[in-house]
Amino acid sequence: MTRGPMTMRRPRSRRPGWPGAALLLCVALAVWLMATRAVPGCRNQRTSVPSPPAEPRSATTTPASGDRLAYTVEARGAASLWIAEPGRRTTREVAHRLAIGSSPAWSADGSWLAYIASSGTRMALYASPIGGGRRRKLSGSLPVGPVGNASYWMRWAPAGEWMAFAVPRPAEPGDPRVDVYVTAPGATEIQEAALAACLAASEPAGHTIAWSPDGQWLAACTRRAVSLLRPADGYLQTVSLGGIGIAGFFWSPDARKLLLFAPDEDYRAAAYVYDLPAGALRRVASGLGPGLGSWSGDSAALVLAPDPALHPGALLLWRPGHRQARLLSETLRLGEYAWFPGAPRLAACATGGAERGLIVIGSGGAPVRMLAAADGVTWPVPSPDGARVAFCTADGPNPGLYVVAAAGGPPRQLLEQLPDGPPAWSPDGSALLVRVRSETRHITDALVLPATNGSAPGTRLNGSVDVAHCLWSPSGRHVLLLSSEGAEDPGGVLAVATPGEARWIVDENVRFASWSPPPSGGS
Repeated sequence: MTRGPMTMRRPRSRRPGWPGAALLLCVALAVWLMATRAVPGCRNQRTSVPSPPAEPRSATTTPASGDRLAYTVEARGAASLWIAEPGRRTTREVAHRLAIGSSPAWSADGSWLAYIASSGTRMALYASPIGGGRRRKLSGSLPVGPVGNASYWMRWAPAGEWMAFAVPRPAEPGDPRVDVYVTAPGATEIQEAALAACLAASEPAGHTIAWSPDGQWLAACTRRAVSLLRPADGYLQTVSLGGIGIAGFFWSPDARKLLLFAPDEDYRAAAYVYDLPAGALRRVASGLGPGLGSWSGDSAALVLAPDPALHPGALLLWRPGHRQARLLSETLRLGEYAWFPGAPRLAACATGGAERGLIVIGSGGAPVRMLAAADGVTWPVPSPDGARVAFCTADGPNPGLYVVAAAGGPPRQLLEQLPDGPPAWSPDGSALLVRVRSETRHITDALVLPATNGSAPGTRLNGSVDVAHCLWSPSGRHVLLLSSEGAEDPGGVLAVATPGEARWIVDENVRFASWSPPPSGGS
């Protein structure tokens, strides 16, 4: 949008003197500058996707280093959004009048926070720069009703400033639908025309809206197809299964393939792989159960779970270039599994057959080695560097938490009690974080257990807080603790613990809390 030249008519009554002429000259110069200056706006794409700013982000919107924690406080029918910095033990309010039940969403680089807030009698989606500056309005008026990420599916792209979100349409019997919008908080103007609906999705199943890992594509699952939008140029394509309904999809880590699930015979599922660069679709497995599947970190292999009624304790392996998935092992019954980071190797639990225990399976399908022979092995979790595997045993004479070297060797027991959930490695792989029920104190404790040989005993972090959720910070220096009250209703206690230091009670009326992504990006 540009403004046309503006001219000023000279008064007819009398000729002004030199002061009046100077004033007219200044006014004319100002008008000429306004007329010739380019007015920024949104570039219209084929799907009306606004363009993010070409210039680099200013220093005022770049977050400082250190762990940051976003959390929502709900009390007396009102909600607000806050940020805490554990390293400084400081808090500050980012936004007030948040929609009740709204959970904030961090951008991939941690420089923006998106949230649903009310303005007057209406709600809208906003984004606030963490380093300072005014907030940006990303949407028009949103329907009033139950709010939260489950309703609007706020999705930041893994790279850049693109954001996608969904707005529910008015309920129609048998056809619940949402409109999907794409925008960027750095766009110079946010208007209704710039947020025209570009995709549509039906009721959520599997992944309904998901960015590709490289942030180049947005995929949205409709009832009969998956729509793929490339926001950079507005290019839109559709992947369908010839009228067969699609239940969900998953991106491969290299962003080159989509794993699609569709209903099969006898209430089972079939798996398809769509190769994005080649534009080729292939059916790779059928008769699958509810376990779905997962890609290896290097996208070189795919594991699928067949229906236990057809193949009890079996897993299927598919590799690019193969026509069909095949059984991962014909002699073992396999349970839970986890990929090693960046490698097509699995740490799997053998629950029956020729052997029982924790095993490593290579991409070829044959067991590589038995790491720990035991009954009731569960929750295998490889360390970030892939050198060790943490696992738990629920049966036998010595239940608890163990660590074993991926290259082999005797397992080392870290905890003589089965945790309340899978262990979580610290970012540097030096310790494990678990939740354990205390029978004497009648609460759930959060423990940090050093995983290195000859290390000190574990540390209890929570004091009197009954922990429902605990999470490492990206740096590994702090641990988020949220009490059980915060998991269901407003009023939960949020604390930040630093191993070896005193706990910091941040607030006692917290509903949601999440760490900012690491500096390299991530969700």
